[in-house]
Order: sequence, then structure tokens, then C-alpha cells
Amino acid sequence: MNLLGRVGMVFLVVINIFFLIAGISLLIGGAIMNEKGGAYAAQYMPLLENISIGSFKMGSLVKALAGFGVSLGLFAVVIAIIGIAGAITRMRLLLIIYGAVIIIILLLEFVALGGWFTFKHEMVASIKDQMLNLIQRYDGNAANQLTRAWNFLFLTFHCCGVNPVILGNDFVSSIWWLNPLRGQAIIPGHCCVGADPNTADFNINQLCTINPSTVTAYIDRGCYNEMSNIMNPYSSTFIAIGVVLVIIEIIAVAFAFLMARQLQKEVES
Repeated sequence: MNLLGRVGMVFLVVINIFFLIAGISLLIGGAIMNEKGGAYAAQYMPLLENISIGSFKMGSLVKALAGFGVSLGLFAVVIAIIGIAGAITRMRLLLIIYGAVIIIILLLEFVALGGWFTFKHEMVASIKDQMLNLIQRYDGNAANQLTRAWNFLFLTFHCCGVNPVILGNDFVSSIWWLNPLRGQAIIPGHCCVGADPNTADFNINQLCTINPSTVTAYIDRGCYNEMSNIMNPYSSTFIAIGVVLVIIEIIAVAFAFLMARQLQKEVES
């Protein structure tokens, strides 16, 4: 191989070591997410299953993402090993397989980036309206699956209602608001700071529900905003990482096929 071929070999080994480390990290992270999935994930998942993003249910997408981390990590490890092995052993078949798989990955990444922008648009356009409709069915009864899901969403994201209560109380339009058992409470006990599944119900008609403040309750944190805030910081990061990966993968494909071509010439000569 000429100098460019040797540079390509070093590049493939180094970059695939990083891919290998990243794949192992994804495996571990995905496994942890599958194991824990948020302390109350199973409880608030019925609420997410009532929220549609295009033709998908938000709950199903969250579950899929948890398993996607493990699958992607395993795939990255296998591809990285093929890339390293092909470069070090100078095995032409492995280099061709590696290059072909990376091309497929590139195509999938373009689809994923397009899907991300669609998801963001759908999220802004429709999720909030759906949440506002769903909170109208909140009745304060823990036996009601949807009410229980809302309660655990409040506990998980430390939020209250769809919009911040200090800007407007969404519970006024809920079934719970008409329930005599509500008493003087203007927010559920699950919105109180420090609430947990064992104590939240006892917060009804306590100071944090009758006359809540930003110190005693999450009245300044709407659940829509809190869920959006989790994703927004990562959207630009996601795009930046995606662009960098595309550039690296294009270079990796070029070097893989360059090495394969030079090895073929060596055989022919």
C-alpha cells in the first residue's frame, strides 16, 4: 500500500477504537435505562400512550428508545471490530463489508435526522394540546389509570399541570375540580415539593395544595415545559454530533474502499 493507504489504515483503527468505546457505553447506558427506566415510568406510561406524535404513540416511542440504546451499542461494537480487524489484517473482504455497512448507516442517519425535525415539529404543534385535553379527565381518584399516570408524571418531572400553575390553573377544567372531596385544594398533593407515592394523598387540604407557593409546590413548572426542556438542550447537540459522525463515516468509507482497492492491486501484481 502507498502512503495514503497506510494513513487510511491508521485512521480506521483509531476511529473504530472510539466507535468501540462508544458502543460499549451505549450498551451499558441502554441496559441501565431498560433496568430502571425512571422510578415511575411504568406508572405514567399510560398517559404517554394517549399522546400521539404523527402515527406513533409517545409511550411506544419512549419504550423503543430504551431498547434502541442496547441494540445500537451492540451493533456499533460489532462494526467497530470488523473495521479494526479489516484494517489491521488488511483483509479485503472485511474492508468491503465495513464500507458497505457504513454506507447503509449513513442513509439511515439522514432518515433519522429528517425524523428528528418532524418529531420536533409534531411536538410543538400537537403534544401540548393533547395534554390539555387529557388533564380534563384528571379526577383525583388513584384508581383511575389516567389520573394515576398524571400523578406519577408530577412526581417524576417535579411539575404540576400542563402549563405552570402561576400562569393559569389547568385543573380548573378537570373533573377533579368539581369533586367535593377536593375541598379547598387548588392543586393535587402530588404537586407538592417532597411528595412521594406514600405521602402525596395526605397533602390534600395542606398548605402546599390550598395556598401553594414556588417553595412548597411546583406551581412554576408546567409538565409540558419540563418534558420539552429535557429534549431541547440535546436537539442542537444531537444535530452537531450527527454532522460530525457523517463526516467521519464518509472518510472511513473512502479509506476502507481505498485500502480494499490497493490490496486488490497488490494481489493482481
